[in-house]
Amino acid sequence: MEDNSTENYILETNIHQIQVFPNPISTNATFRLTSKENTYVDFSIYNVKGQKIITIYSGDIVRNEKEFNFNSGNLPNGIYFMKAISNKQVATKKILIIH
Repeated sequence: MEDNSTENYILETNIHQIQVFPNPISTNATFRLTSKENTYVDFSIYNVKGQKIITIYSGDIVRNEKEFNFNSGNLPNGIYFMKAISNKQVATKKILIIH
C-alpha cells in the first residue's frame, strides 16, 4: 500500500479515500467516501473503547463519491474513530469533536 502522506488516504483497494471536513468537528461536518468500484460499506463512528456509537451509512455505494452530512450535537466532546468496512477490509480515521 502506497503512503500518500495525507490523513485523507485510507484504503488503496475498494475505499480509495475518506475525508472529513472540518476536523475537529464543532457541530456539523461532511464525510466523503470515494470508491474505486461498486461495493458494500458499513460506515460508523466508534468511541475510544471500541463501542459503536452511530452508523452513518450501511449499504451499497456506487463507484465514485458519496457524501454524508453529520451533526455531532448529541455526542460529548472527545476523540472518536470513523470505521469503514468494505469486503472484509477495515479502514479507520480519527475525528475530534469539540463543541
